[in-house]
Amino acid sequence: MATQVLTNVKCWLAEYDLSGDLNAAAVDQVVEQVEATTFGIGTKITKPGLLTVKASLAGLINLGAGLSEEFLSSKLGLADVPLTIGPTTGAEGEPGFSFPANLATFNPLAGKVGDMQNFAVEALATSARLVRGTILHNAARVATGTGTIFNLGAVAAGQSVYGILHVPAISGGPTVTIKVQSAPTVGFAAPVDRLTFTAVAAKTAQFLALLGPITDAFWRVTWAFAGGAGPSCTLIVNVGIL
Repeated sequence: MATQVLTNVKCWLAEYDLSGDLNAAAVDQVVEQVEATTFGIGTKITKPGLLTVKASLAGLINLGAGLSEEFLSSKLGLADVPLTIGPTTGAEGEPGFSFPANLATFNPLAGKVGDMQNFAVEALATSARLVRGTILHNAARVATGTGTIFNLGAVAAGQSVYGILHVPAISGGPTVTIKVQSAPTVGFAAPVDRLTFTAVAAKTAQFLALLGPITDAFWRVTWAFAGGAGPSCTLIVNVGIL
């Protein structure tokens, strides 16, 4: 049985890589239990109600322009901010947990005399359930290309394929178009564009979904550069089917 020691968790909130600021992370899914007891029943009966998805993050705050305290303050109360947590190292092929989030609470100052200044964030899902996906891409790119092919399986009727994009760094003035493609065979002889993110020219994040059915089982990420001088773009893409 495989177990995991948390030593290098990755966390991307919108276009910001929070990983280097964090020392604790948790993702919770809670189904509300609604009482459904009626007369004549000797046991309290409950039915599953609404699902709550929440991420709790904590770490050491960084103060200053463009750093974590300023960034988190700017996102407080915003809806549908893409959040992805990679519980291992965030490498391609590893699991990623994503959802569009609302930063419900942000405590930028905690601790006592002599302590490092701590912070805590609580983020709640706003428009979609938790996507348990596979990180298909996590690297900096400087030219048009295609990523590693993964067998994620087909998308059944009633299911959707979700794509979550984070771009924490871009330079050199390019416009980059990023897509998630599928194909019926591992050779990708007949790829089909399934998710096309809005073209990227600055640091950003996006959350897309496409309703099935899709019979293709093989998936990859592509990126196409246009313009720029000495361009570079770091892109993280998490893809899940549920």
